Amino acid sequence: MLAPIGFVIVYSGLSNIIMSKLVQKFVNSMLKSKDKRMNIITEVINSIKIIKLNSWISFFLEKISIQRNEELGSVRKKLTTHLFQIYLNWFISPILMISTFAFYFLDGNTMSLGTGFACFQIFDLLHEPMAWIPNFLGIFMSFMVSIKRIQKFLLCPEMNQNLVEYDSKELQHTDVHILIEKANFSWGGKRQAKDGDNKDAKASTDSDRTAQTAVANDPEETKQASKPPKAVFSINRTESECFDQTDTVLQPDQVKPIREASSDDNVQLKGLSLEIRKAEFVCVIGEVGSGKSSLLSAMLGDMLYFDDEMVSQFGRAHVDEDTRRRINTLSSRFEGVVKFGGSISFVQQVPWIQNMTIRDNVLFGEPFDERKYTQTIEICQLVSDLKLLPGGDLTEIGEKGINLSGGQKARISLARAVYADKDIVLMDDPLSALDSHVKKLIFEGVFLDAMRHKTRVLVTHAVDFLDKADKIIIMEAGRIKHIGTFDKLQHSDEIRHIVETLPHTNFDEEQLEDAIEHAIEEHKIAEERKASDSYSIVSVEGSHITENENEEAVEVGLRTYHSFFISKGNWLIYVLVTLFFVGYAYTNAYSTIYFGKWIEHSEDEFWKYFVLTTVQPLSYITCITIIFGLITFST
Repeated sequence: MLAPIGFVIVYSGLSNIIMSKLVQKFVNSMLKSKDKRMNIITEVINSIKIIKLNSWISFFLEKISIQRNEELGSVRKKLTTHLFQIYLNWFISPILMISTFAFYFLDGNTMSLGTGFACFQIFDLLHEPMAWIPNFLGIFMSFMVSIKRIQKFLLCPEMNQNLVEYDSKELQHTDVHILIEKANFSWGGKRQAKDGDNKDAKASTDSDRTAQTAVANDPEETKQASKPPKAVFSINRTESECFDQTDTVLQPDQVKPIREASSDDNVQLKGLSLEIRKAEFVCVIGEVGSGKSSLLSAMLGDMLYFDDEMVSQFGRAHVDEDTRRRINTLSSRFEGVVKFGGSISFVQQVPWIQNMTIRDNVLFGEPFDERKYTQTIEICQLVSDLKLLPGGDLTEIGEKGINLSGGQKARISLARAVYADKDIVLMDDPLSALDSHVKKLIFEGVFLDAMRHKTRVLVTHAVDFLDKADKIIIMEAGRIKHIGTFDKLQHSDEIRHIVETLPHTNFDEEQLEDAIEHAIEEHKIAEERKASDSYSIVSVEGSHITENENEEAVEVGLRTYHSFFISKGNWLIYVLVTLFFVGYAYTNAYSTIYFGKWIEHSEDEFWKYFVLTTVQPLSYITCITIIFGLITFST
């Protein structure tokens, strides 16, 4: 009796362990493929206008299809393994029963039909629990894969909160507001190669970012592109070409590859020494990939600090998971690398918008001061926009501000920083999404007037305003190449090269007229507000741009079921399923009949009925497994 039990334990244990490991492997592969597919779909949705404009639809459909086919391949492997596991587990109950009776009869014992069928029913009770084992193990393995993914995220090292020292005591009695001394910063490893490194299009977090987001902010380039480029280029254009809206063909001498800062180095920012005084207006400029946005990230403590020893040890080393953890541990020891002499607000390049009203987005938890709020809305050029919205500033703007234009979102984000009234304002190119005339009005009204007593650090490509800055920082390959005033740097080769390559915002006649009309409109609105109560920036009653969708009860007709079954595959599938159901019922019934004959003839025809009794469960289990397989893989 112990022999069958031992065999079943070994058989069940080995088969389930091996099959479960395979299921876990295929589930892991399936989830990775699904992540890649969802990242591409998210990126496509965020950049759908550019994709449609450039007729890149087939390219991205093919790209999504490739990832989907990889995902389906893993799903098929997982389901095949799972079916095979079910097939093996369904044999446990018949094998245990047949082997038990076989050893009993071979030992010279006999049994009545009543006793035999009573034992048969007991063994048959094991059938369903044994069939549930693969289902449970499959669910458990999928659960473990998901838990490990969540665990990996939760165990990621925290950022060093002490790296940045706010309201530094060292700076309290000085006129210095921001201080960094000989610091190196890293993102924790080498930057992965991308088709484009334009942070302006950072709407998705896909590490394999595709090329179209890299040219998302240059309408001239997007008009001239007919298919996704394999590389990203910067274009040398003259001032007249900046306003030429006709389709042109780029000449080879107009195109040059963008230099990527520290592409072979784990340290993205090296040897940073920076001292910014109170109320200074500092502009940070440089080519794409030179480290401008990374400089602000380093100031905010979002990057890892490397001392000279870590630079020599990990600067060009291969960074795996263990090395990354070690880097994080070593970096967490340092404190006060970046010092601020006051409170900070930060304006992102990609505006962060809450699914709330415009007023709530501007206030961001601050107490409501009507006078201050009204001034903020006016200088951020939002009055005309609020006038067009049905609920004014109490209009709910939807998830991620989906119903607002890029310029409106940028101005709301900037208004939040103005209203916060912090001592130091860090701004990552908030002007890039604005029209030329609005850009000029905001630059003068916000940066030079409303924030004139604040310490301002502005990453920008708007080179026309550099002469208004107190100090200019030129970034190159992750280093601060030059620091100085415009008068000091305007004759240098570096700033001349940057001025030539970056876009200008000089007005032509048409743009100048637009700017004048916009200013007149804003002035009229302001005068009307002062003269009467017909319009107020502060709205009393709000409205919703987005509406909640209500579920509607739908009655499913027979035609729907017919369409569903037809879409599942060829009609031959249903014929085969029906035949195998008949075969399953037949073999299941005959297994009981042959079992009874085996008990009756256990002495004279033992082996004949032993084989027949064994073949019948094998047949009906095979039939039911084939049925599941046909239904599962019919699409």
